[in-house]
Formats: sequence, structure tokens, C-alpha cells
Amino acid sequence: MTVMRKKYALLRLVCVLALLTSATGCIKEDLSECKKDYTFMVKAFDSSDKELSSTDVEDVRLFIFDGNYILSRVLMRR
Repeated sequence: MTVMRKKYALLRLVCVLALLTSATGCIKEDLSECKKDYTFMVKAFDSSDKELSSTDVEDVRLFIFDGNYILSRVLMRR
């Protein structure tokens, strides 16, 4: 598998995670009732939809944006 395919698969994964996070986020004014801890299980797929193993994926980055679409944090796991 080429480096570009791995990067493409990782980009698809990050986009899906960002979409899931925005769809399930807490939108209340009073954030005291919002859950602050999240657990994500990440599965990466190549361009032919074959699941990649943990040895194929070097790192995973989750980009977190605030309500004004400004990048707030980047979480990275290796």
C-alpha cells in the first residue's frame, strides 16, 4: 500500500470522526450537564474498503472545532 493511500484512508477516518463528534455533541448553554469524557474506537480502511491493522496505521489525529468552526484541539495517538 502506498503512502498516499494510507494518508487518504486516514483523512477519511478523521472526517468520519469529526462528523460523528459534531452530530452527537452537547449543544446546551449550561455545559455542566454535558458529558466531558469520550471514548472512540478507530477502524481504518484503505481505498478498497479493506480494514487496516494497527501496524498499517502510524497515527490517528482527531481535530476538534469550537462552535465558531475554529480549531480548538488536536488529539493524536500513535
